[in-house]
Amino acid sequence: MVRAAALILTPVLCAAPGPVQPLLERYCYGCHSSKARTGSFDVEALSKADFLPEFRRWETAAEQVFTHTMPPASARQPTPAERNAIVSWIDRQVGTAPLPPGSRPEGPALRRMTRYEYRHAIRKLTGIPLDLSGYLPPDGASQDGLPNNAGTLFLSGPQLEKLLAASEQLMSHAEFSPVGGLRFHEEARGDQRHEERIHEAAVRLAAAYFPAVDKHVEPARIAGLQAYQKRDWAAEAIAGGGTAEDFAKYRHYFAPLFEERDPERLRAIARAMRSHDDHIEYLRVGDHTTRFDVNVAGRANVYLLATDAGDGSTNDFAAWLDATFHFAGGTSRPAAEHVLEGDVVRNASSDRSPLHIFVQASDLRGIRDRLFKDPATMNRNNPLYRDNTIEWSSALSVKAPALVALKVPPGAQRFTVRGAMQDLARKSPAGMVQLVVSTQRPASTAFIPGERLTIANRTQQQSLRRYYDNLITKHFPSPTSWIRALDDHLVQPATGVIHLHPEEVIKRIPDTARTEREELARLWREYVLLASEPRIVRERAEMLLNGEYRRLMSRKAFTVKGRELTFAEVRELASQEIKDEVTVLDGLAGQGPRDLRSAAERHLAAFAMRAWRRPATAPEIDHLMGLYSSALAGGRATAQDAVRFAAQSVVAAPAFLYVRGDPMPGDPDALAEQFIGSWLRFREIADHDQPGEKVRQAMYQEALHFTRAIFREDRSILEFLDANYTYLNEDLAAHYGIRAVRGPGFRRVTVDPAQRGGLLGMGAILTLTSHPNRTSPVARGVYVLKELLGAPPPPPPPNASNEFEEKSAASGLSMRKQLEMHRANPACASCHRRVDPVGFALENFDPHGRIRATEDTRTAMADGRPVTSFAGLKRTLLTGRERNLFVRTFCRQLLAYKMGRAISYHDLAVLRRMEAALQSAGFRPSAALRALDDSLRSGSTR
Repeated sequence: MVRAAALILTPVLCAAPGPVQPLLERYCYGCHSSKARTGSFDVEALSKADFLPEFRRWETAAEQVFTHTMPPASARQPTPAERNAIVSWIDRQVGTAPLPPGSRPEGPALRRMTRYEYRHAIRKLTGIPLDLSGYLPPDGASQDGLPNNAGTLFLSGPQLEKLLAASEQLMSHAEFSPVGGLRFHEEARGDQRHEERIHEAAVRLAAAYFPAVDKHVEPARIAGLQAYQKRDWAAEAIAGGGTAEDFAKYRHYFAPLFEERDPERLRAIARAMRSHDDHIEYLRVGDHTTRFDVNVAGRANVYLLATDAGDGSTNDFAAWLDATFHFAGGTSRPAAEHVLEGDVVRNASSDRSPLHIFVQASDLRGIRDRLFKDPATMNRNNPLYRDNTIEWSSALSVKAPALVALKVPPGAQRFTVRGAMQDLARKSPAGMVQLVVSTQRPASTAFIPGERLTIANRTQQQSLRRYYDNLITKHFPSPTSWIRALDDHLVQPATGVIHLHPEEVIKRIPDTARTEREELARLWREYVLLASEPRIVRERAEMLLNGEYRRLMSRKAFTVKGRELTFAEVRELASQEIKDEVTVLDGLAGQGPRDLRSAAERHLAAFAMRAWRRPATAPEIDHLMGLYSSALAGGRATAQDAVRFAAQSVVAAPAFLYVRGDPMPGDPDALAEQFIGSWLRFREIADHDQPGEKVRQAMYQEALHFTRAIFREDRSILEFLDANYTYLNEDLAAHYGIRAVRGPGFRRVTVDPAQRGGLLGMGAILTLTSHPNRTSPVARGVYVLKELLGAPPPPPPPNASNEFEEKSAASGLSMRKQLEMHRANPACASCHRRVDPVGFALENFDPHGRIRATEDTRTAMADGRPVTSFAGLKRTLLTGRERNLFVRTFCRQLLAYKMGRAISYHDLAVLRRMEAALQSAGFRPSAALRALDDSLRSGSTR
């Protein structure tokens, strides 16, 4: 049976070279028989073996015959027809010979990622440009020149330890949100205190909460504000920390705010109060002297207004001090003589005694301590105290409310004045005025909400501030005060008239604003979960109970017999407010760890799925959660610490580090840099030693931009051989001698295909295939044959290169003459017949890719076709057998890159489909990629 099967399969596999067998015997067996084996190449054995497993050797034979390299010149030569018959038969067999039944190529190889892939996988996973590829060992290079061949990528034990260090460094950039999962930052997060994270979550919550209230809860807010006007203000004042006397004394100060009937004004007032960190901003309390500096150029009048601030006082007096008009050139003029209207008294106070301004008693004590060693002499000698301070030479005294109008003299540019209260503390200690300077006439002398207040004494000022803070902070908090309340009370934000609990606001946002509702709900959930950390909850409860313990001890509210109170006893004796908050903390202590663990499991599973490119299995998730639990076991770690610890194992796992085939399918940048850059070697220019660094980097970028454009725009792959454009910046354009390119950025530039165009006209390739100080036609020819056409010449005999270098250096002949002498050696002629003509056609480029016009580029290909220039070489490569070889080489290299392994004859069916797809689609690379993907999806690989 086995023998019968072999007999059946042999004709299919072997496809015996019957039509060309006599030609092989006549022209090849003389040197390459099984007995002679010249050059270790046995054509006789090859012709008797299965064809497909040896298709690469057959291709080598075809190339040798096509280029007239074989038979050697000294041997009998086949006719052109015979030569064409041999080559055509071999090419046809490679393209059409049937594979054995059931033969399928291997699938993509399992391998570790290259450094490039690891770097981009980290960026795709985290969204940050963090380069940890240095932790991986250097990539190998396969026989095909590709960096991702599974046979060249290894990891040893010490290298695995390095990758653990890489994962630890990566997680130092991570932040865990119980709602949003792992977020990564370009800067390492360091040891951020968890309390800071809670505060940041409160800030983010406030940023969404207040706009949502303004936009969606406006009617309820205004209704609440109006309802508030009907409350018992005295009770509110007392509840807010004030007294009934405070209420009776200060209620009228707030009447302009809270007795409004216009909803629009109420809305404006509420927004104004919430838009400032300092809640006194709307009713500012100032010091006793206020300076004004007003632009009066082109104005007719300037107005000085003093209101009584709405306090009902009949004994408020103010003074406008040192009123002065200033002119261009630095001159000035007192303003007293320019009074148009107003009941004013110059140089006198309200009771006709010398004018004095208000000075705080504490200020006087400070002056006393600085100026007078003997306090007993202060009243006698202190000019700020004697007779209620000092006398002023220029002042306008008014009784509030009062308006003074001054005529602006011609040419005046600025007006300055200081406003002050007169010192009547001994007669009217509760005085308050409001001072306003404007070039617009006020509508009335009534109190103006929002303008500055001047208070007669500090005690009054502090009382008003305390009352205002208690009232406004409770009912109309700004975002900042609300955040402070969250920080102090965790998940129990204070509530008020227009300050609703986030959960209540979420309910009131309509379905038409679902996105805003979901975002606010997400931020609230995140804040609650962050505040649920067991350590934070435990520490907060202990802090509250310890505070209550100290309070109880100080008040002697209980007796203890030989022991300290337990927390349970302190809770029993605590105030109701503390009991309520500890009850909330008890709920967090019970539910918080469960919620955090559930969130951690969900997000670790999601992170693992992104990293491993597949869902995590149940045992894998159990392992991650075991790591999570072990990190929390000490009682000091937070959920973030535990998640980051577990996530380290995700990015250090083989499931992340190892891939099958191409981990970035269809990525044009990866195809450009990894695939073409490695296959056609332009990546190597970055490590070259000449020319200068800037030009070398520009050469690399030229090739990279050009290659990216072909894949991104799905242009013909034949443009790798010839194109009418390239990518240049100013440095590279100057190097090439091309004008009108400015700046460091790269842009597409049209070029003359006769001079440049395609990779062979780029400095990166031309420099890599040259010696430091001279060109190398041999190196350039080998590059074209090996990399572009996939038909490398055999390696030179031992020491052939050294002997050639020594003779060339001493000859003084041109490179062309030296190579002609070199080809005189029969051992060298066969290879140089193929290599040298290609290199000669590129001799119009110097060692660094600049055009030179003095070199002779006339030559002939090995089969006799004439080539006279760089453009002629490109035409040759784009026609006939050379174009087919380039297309075939592209497909083979692409398949090897995508599979991460060397190709074999089992891959020929896929390669044929790729070549056919390219031909039918105008050589667009997407056609070859689709054909390959279709083959993988159809299960035609094993």
